[in-house]
Amino acid sequence: MRRKEKGTVKLLLTLFFLIFIGMSEGALSETGWLRFVKKNDIYYRPFVDVINPKNKLVVFVTEDGHIYKGRCRKKRVAKTCRVTPSKRFSDKFVEIRYIVLELVPDYPPKLVRSGVVERLNVVNQR
Repeated sequence: MRRKEKGTVKLLLTLFFLIFIGMSEGALSETGWLRFVKKNDIYYRPFVDVINPKNKLVVFVTEDGHIYKGRCRKKRVAKTCRVTPSKRFSDKFVEIRYIVLELVPDYPPKLVRSGVVERLNVVNQR
């Protein structure tokens, strides 16, 4: 009887640990979508978290080839910033690529990172 109880406790702890990791990964993600609700209107904006945003430029590229420059919207911690474009999207299932460039005077832009904005990480905004 004791062995069966220990097995279920281990199973429950393992499941809790896996669920906790999955939830925290989404909360600490570097990319995702901001969800806005304004007077029966719902729209989304992609975001990218950037460290030391003073010399960084984020460029968002849609499937159609439209290019949007992002700007810092909300400072989270002293050295990080959440960068979003001004474009509103009615659907979060649009594939958007992002490019983070580091701008240094007298030198060409340096590619810091690039990728696709995560579709599953949605953060509600007021």
